[in-house]
Amino acid sequence: MASNAPLLSDAGDVYALASNDAAYSDSTDPPPSRKTVGGLYSDKGEHEPTVDKTEMAEAVAKWERYTLWIFFGVTVGLVAVVAYFGHRISTTTSVRTIVQYQADCHVEAWPTNNNGGVNLTNPYLPDVPLTFVPPVASVAENAFTMFWANSMDRGVLVQPAFLGFDNSYLLEQLDRFPNTLRGVVTVDPDTSTEEDWMNLHRRGVRGVRLNLLGVNETHMQVLFAKLQTESWTALAQFMRRKRWHFDVLQEGARWKPLMEKLLETECRIVVDALGRPGPFGVDDVGFQAILDAATSNRVWIKVSAPFYLQVDDDGKARIMRRYLETFGQERLVWGSAYPFIQEKQEPGALPNYEDQKLLVAGWFRDTNVQKYLLRITASELYNFD
Repeated sequence: MASNAPLLSDAGDVYALASNDAAYSDSTDPPPSRKTVGGLYSDKGEHEPTVDKTEMAEAVAKWERYTLWIFFGVTVGLVAVVAYFGHRISTTTSVRTIVQYQADCHVEAWPTNNNGGVNLTNPYLPDVPLTFVPPVASVAENAFTMFWANSMDRGVLVQPAFLGFDNSYLLEQLDRFPNTLRGVVTVDPDTSTEEDWMNLHRRGVRGVRLNLLGVNETHMQVLFAKLQTESWTALAQFMRRKRWHFDVLQEGARWKPLMEKLLETECRIVVDALGRPGPFGVDDVGFQAILDAATSNRVWIKVSAPFYLQVDDDGKARIMRRYLETFGQERLVWGSAYPFIQEKQEPGALPNYEDQKLLVAGWFRDTNVQKYLLRITASELYNFD
């Protein structure tokens, strides 16, 4: 025999009673022993609670509030997770999203067996010894392996100072890859002619290297006098006509007098290795002289060799911001400075090629800026097809 005990279903403080009384299973009227409360059945018995409409509304409202807070919390959590991992991705892989547009604007290469020997003094100032001569070879094949492994499709070879005016190895590589490489060479205008320079241009040369590290004020005056001579004036005229540039490596406060003289040539100027400001960083006198030259619209900054900087990571970030704010993305190019030869090299301390490239994403998070830095500006400056 079926029990007539009511079945209870719990929904917060609300109890709905369901009768399994067979006599009324097909009827829409309540059993005689029950009355309706708020449209629901309720026994008269004291052992069974009645349904209160106010309590039901409060319970429903409470449930809705709980549901809303749970939904809000989950949403905020998801947004935080997406933002965190989105930031991680943007600072480590955003460069890869424009991988097909990359150019490395500073790579140095020299033969394993240099028949011409090693030059131990500055090619333009024979009285000035070079600050450093690499102990090992950096053959071009090693550089190209780095290119392809890191999805680089354009490169600029820069003549090492210790090879002097012998650009033969660099030119051989330009001949091998005429659509991929450009070159920056060391030129002696006293022993070369415009025909020689034109031949260099046809082979892919787009700049003249001035490595002035270790050059003191006295020697700088000698260089300044050279820039005024007929041969250097002729070279400067050719450079302006063919849109070549001076690729200049100097450091600290010595940029102040140097920049003034270079601007007088009316040639394009590429500041190598971020200008290598001293420990004062953005407050360095030479750094300010570089910033002041931005108004000429003839100066570019090569974002390369940050390991030379004498400031901490925050100081490096400030330097990058000031350059971007002052010169704009159209005047910034990137160079790996491979093979990362440093004056004070510690075993195992050499930078990693990919790490140097990924630094761009950390300092310049706007992908549009990265595109200019890694390809667009380089295409214009070095005349890549």
